[in-house]
Amino acid sequence: MTATDDRSLVVTDVCVNFAGIRALDGISFTAQSGQVHCVLGPNGAGKSTLFNIISGFYTATSGDVCYGGRSLRGMRAHRIARMGVARTFQNLELSGAESVLDNIQLGCYQDESPGVLRTCVGWPSSRRSERASRQRASEMAGLVGLTSVLSRPCGRLPYGVQKRVEIARALAARPGLLLLDEPVAGMTSDEVDAMAAVIREVHDATGVTVLLIEHDVDFALGLADEVTVLDFGKIIAGGTPREIRAHPAFIAAYLGTGPGEPVLAEPSVPEPTESEPTCSSLATSSTARLSGCLSASSQWGSFSFTARRT
Repeated sequence: MTATDDRSLVVTDVCVNFAGIRALDGISFTAQSGQVHCVLGPNGAGKSTLFNIISGFYTATSGDVCYGGRSLRGMRAHRIARMGVARTFQNLELSGAESVLDNIQLGCYQDESPGVLRTCVGWPSSRRSERASRQRASEMAGLVGLTSVLSRPCGRLPYGVQKRVEIARALAARPGLLLLDEPVAGMTSDEVDAMAAVIREVHDATGVTVLLIEHDVDFALGLADEVTVLDFGKIIAGGTPREIRAHPAFIAAYLGTGPGEPVLAEPSVPEPTESEPTCSSLATSSTARLSGCLSASSQWGSFSFTARRT
């Protein structure tokens, strides 16, 4: 593999402080070129902060991030994107009034542009560029299963479909590294399965290195080649999905117990004392009161009816 073919991401001892609070503490891992690597952790573990460091939205307090052998530290987000790093966001970042095709086409902005003047005038070069970008957007839409909805406004599509639009837009930028920020957050089980199939298809078809962050354990361990587990800003486990499932720190963080520890017994419910009313006694008492009310109501109804007749 040549240097230009290297699509690996190396994170080395990254620390991030926010007003004295350490959000990330000594994070180090490698997402190998062409693999699917998952950063797994509960809410508040520091996953999104890590993504913002990699993509240039935040600057690390210390440590370094390298992609393809080049350091990203201190780079602006647009420069990192031009190096071949594309991302999606945890919250949808789409133009709901625009069509699916138009939204995906925004990812082609890094392609050679004929310039503002030539585009306004409508020179042949601008028309060729427009056709090429729309063709690219259509291809990426087809890759994630959006061909049938290309002309529909994004805002009228189901949530799971809109998440696929974001992935297609990121792919339109021709990335070597695709960052997916909680791609199945808020989805139904069927949508989760569909998204897993889409990511596998994208990875197999393009060979792109995929780094995703998630807190859905089954989704992450069923999809990733390698997993890094974060908790409170620190790495507590790393390895293959099989290794992670058996890792004591992972089990303790997600299940609350370690291997060999007894499962907590269900709390016992004390028997009611004589002074405490039971459910059955309450039900009997309520039934008796209800019967009395109905009887009184019936008698009152008969009396009223008789009084009116007389």
